[in-house]
Amino acid sequence: MLIMRTLGKVRRSGTSLFYCSRLPMLAVFSLGLLWPTLGRAQSETDFYDDGTSLLGQKKYAEAAAQFRKSIETDPRYREAWQALVDVLRAEGKAD
Repeated sequence: MLIMRTLGKVRRSGTSLFYCSRLPMLAVFSLGLLWPTLGRAQSETDFYDDGTSLLGQKKYAEAAAQFRKSIETDPRYREAWQALVDVLRAEGKAD
């Protein structure tokens, strides 16, 4: 509704019709780009990426927590298991 009101105001103000016809398309396109991220739960790769970022900052406890969340999401995620082992070794907790 807001788009239609804006479109009508733009047409009455004398702005070109080319601009007016692109406004709704731009709004739909923008919503399409944002739609996949709205309300989406984090995946195992998101947790893994967060963990590797924290590992690079030497925040071992937080990195281990992220790797564990990744493993809970997908227990077969081999890279997350290996990264968790690396964190535990860096902390001196794994032999």
